[in-house]
Parts: sequence; structure tokens; C-alpha cells
Amino acid sequence: MKICLIGIQGSGKGTLAQSVRDILNLPIISVGAIFRKEIADETKIGKKAQYYVSKGVNVPSRITNKMVINRLRQSDCKSGFMLDGYPRNMKQAKALDRKIKLDKIFNLELEDDMIVKRLSNRLTCEKCSTVYSSKTYKKKTCEKCGGKLVRREDDNPDSIRNRIETTKGKTFPVIDYYRKKGIVVDLDANKTPEEVEKQFLEVLGIKK
Repeated sequence: MKICLIGIQGSGKGTLAQSVRDILNLPIISVGAIFRKEIADETKIGKKAQYYVSKGVNVPSRITNKMVINRLRQSDCKSGFMLDGYPRNMKQAKALDRKIKLDKIFNLELEDDMIVKRLSNRLTCEKCSTVYSSKTYKKKTCEKCGGKLVRREDDNPDSIRNRIETTKGKTFPVIDYYRKKGIVVDLDANKTPEEVEKQFLEVLGIKK
């Protein structure tokens, strides 16, 4: 099954993907992980991405699209995959649709106040990108890889609310695009990770 998880930062896409990966036996495909590998391997396209990353600007969709589609054509994705946070705009959605047809889009809906609350407490591992909440996790290093946990400089209420509006402007048209195709399922991401996972699996007819 070819699945995509869409939602504003803090909605729990990565958490959900990690919790159901072994149940579905599908690889998680995230743009961030693809970028890091291509840049680390110093591939031709990785060097192009690094140019934009080093300047602190978004990598153009034409480069992102090529990276993602190349990754989805690898052997471990033949039986399906879970896309985490891609496509993020209409250019990406249409480029992907021309090459690969998705089966389900899970739209994780989260109230703005909850997004601000979650991101204000977010800590991210510098090495493996695992996300923790400072409210519940008190260590300074990642329990998975031992990497240092850091807080983004723009994870403050004002910056977060600005990012929310920017993301909505780009993501909502993508959700509408796929909704017209009849493959969008809305999940209530205001609930606990366990409850969101239960919603997700019920849609797929899977009992844990």
C-alpha cells in the first residue's frame, strides 16, 4: 500500500509512522532523511540540495521531486511505503501523481493552539531526527542513538503561528486535490498517539 501522511508540524506524522511501521512492514520515506543521505553521499543532486540548505532557503520542488521519486523507485518500496510530509505543495503533488499513484492520504488534523503547545516543547535529535517533548522526556541525549537533543530557534509561539499560516496556504490545496480523488482520510491528531494509531489502523482494517 502506498500511503502518505500529511499534517502541520507537530501533528504527529513521524510518531504515527514509527508506531505502525512494523505492523505494516513498510519503509518510512521522509524528505529530511533523503536530503541528509544525498548530501552525505555527495551525489550530484545532493550537492544541488546542499547549495540551498547552506543558504537557509527551501530546496526547489524540482530537486525535491527528483530525490523523492528516485527513492520511491528503490526495491524496498515495491510493496508500498509511507510518505512522511510529502508532497507539501501542488507542484510536488502533481509531479508525484504523474509518476506514482497513492492509495491513501491520511490528513492529521490538529488545532492551532495544540500545535503551538507541542512545538514549543519540542526537542529534536541532531543525529537521527527523533522528536521528544521536554514535558515528558528529561534527558539531554536521544535514547535511540545518543545524539544531542536541540530546540529549534524558531520554536517560539509567534514564529510557530506564522509557520502554521504559511503551511496551511501550501498544504490545504494539496489535501483538497487528493480529496477530490476520494483517497483522503481525516484523523483527529488532538488525541493521544495511541488513539491516533488506533484510528489509522481501523481505517485499514487492521487489529493490533
